[in-house]
Amino acid sequence: MGDNVFSPTRPPSRPGPPRKWIAAAAAVVLVIALVLGVGALRGDDAVTPPRAAECAPGIARVDVVVNDTTMQRRKECVGVTDSHDFGSPAIRRLLPLLRKENDHATQGGPGTYVTVAFLGPLTGEDPRIVHMLEGAVTGQHRANQENLVGSRPRVRLVLANTDSRQSSWRPVVATLKRMVGGGDHLAAVTGLGLSQKETLDTAHELSKVSMPMVGSVITADTLNSTRVRGLVAVNPRTGEQVSVLRQYLRTVPAIRRIMLVSSGDPDDLYTTSLVDAFKLHLGDYSDGSEYPFGPTPGDEFNTIVKNLCSQDGEPPDAVFYAGRARDLPTFVEYLAKRSCHPERITILSGSDAVRLTLDIPDNAKMGEYLTRAHNPISVIYAPLVEPSLLEDPPGRPGHDGENLKQNYADFVRSYQQLGFHPGRLNSAWGIMAHDSVLLAVGAIRLVKNPQQGGLPLPAEVRNQLYLISTSATSVPGASGPLTISSAGDRKNVRLPVLQLVIGSTPKLLTPDLLSPKPAP
Repeated sequence: MGDNVFSPTRPPSRPGPPRKWIAAAAAVVLVIALVLGVGALRGDDAVTPPRAAECAPGIARVDVVVNDTTMQRRKECVGVTDSHDFGSPAIRRLLPLLRKENDHATQGGPGTYVTVAFLGPLTGEDPRIVHMLEGAVTGQHRANQENLVGSRPRVRLVLANTDSRQSSWRPVVATLKRMVGGGDHLAAVTGLGLSQKETLDTAHELSKVSMPMVGSVITADTLNSTRVRGLVAVNPRTGEQVSVLRQYLRTVPAIRRIMLVSSGDPDDLYTTSLVDAFKLHLGDYSDGSEYPFGPTPGDEFNTIVKNLCSQDGEPPDAVFYAGRARDLPTFVEYLAKRSCHPERITILSGSDAVRLTLDIPDNAKMGEYLTRAHNPISVIYAPLVEPSLLEDPPGRPGHDGENLKQNYADFVRSYQQLGFHPGRLNSAWGIMAHDSVLLAVGAIRLVKNPQQGGLPLPAEVRNQLYLISTSATSVPGASGPLTISSAGDRKNVRLPVLQLVIGSTPKLLTPDLLSPKPAP
């Protein structure tokens, strides 16, 4: 077992050459450690004790920069496992169930099962990470025990943690690539993390072994097969989200001028994709201003609101927020305390805005700011999917609506039977994770005659992904039928436009689910 004498960190948004060299050297050391240490993956922790620089055999302990401004660091556990919790209490609670599901999957012995990895920033502080893991385990359970997409081979699920910032993706990907051969028979990678540069780098590296990759919440328009062969997603894209926002705005004559407020991080593909989509779909609404902000934007938001108040001529009716929702409560607070424009201001944003519905300290004051009569504010967004509309689908009469409703009800029943709280589905991340695993398994089981006999190879599974493209081959996802285009995007997407209501179900602003359309 190698020692992790130096650990990789996530560089600042604009790193210089020395920092890149250090990160690369650190990654090499960490790869060596994980190459030599596969104990946690094999479950033989009791045989080989962890070294000081490890959390467990094969699970490295790394230094992660968690604040790019202060360069604050913390220790995290990274690697690939089905038996270690990475130091996360939430994963610790999940592990007994995962072990039970994997015991069922592997009871036939070698040659009867393949491995699917769920990869991402599993030690991240966002509560939706737990929602995803619960959804992924539910997807594995249903794939192995409910005969939704065939029954063989069975699927073992492993967790691949790239740290909370995804900065340790290199050694984790190196481990996954080795798992293609040998007894693991890794056949697909799901989840993939968030829409950021590290995810794109991860996908490029996995594509070198022809790995099929199914993203669950990678919404950036550039994270698909047009950039990386084998990369697909079950979630709607940011461009599709902004497209349906435009269709909604055509029915709202009061909104004529929109100010753009955006993250200045070029490596955040979600936010850069939102900016591009705004310019494509809502450019004729733009008031001509664009205000970027940095990683700790409190003071910057204060300045942006001052700029809004001093706009020459007519002030904006709305703000398009192209940033991460973790910063949105701070922006709302400054906007609520503005010294001008007493009329209602609407904030428009993408699917990450659903984070504001979570019962977490960051959102504690949102109810006050969104319900006050003075300086009123509304938050409107297009989600990944809205669970209440799956329970009772609007605009889907007859057979299609009943199928959608039944598929979702079946998913919720299994999810609850596994001991998970249905309230966690409101973020939609659990639903998307379930669907990413189910789609991967569907492609695996479409390989009826593997070229080398035995179990499907990653390249064969990847090729099948693109053939899940019609109603005849669709996979019955919890969010609806799953079909994939040649570009790796989900086909036949239909989205609502919602208004955030703190403490309650979002308000549906469109009478029907909207199909995204190209800009006029």
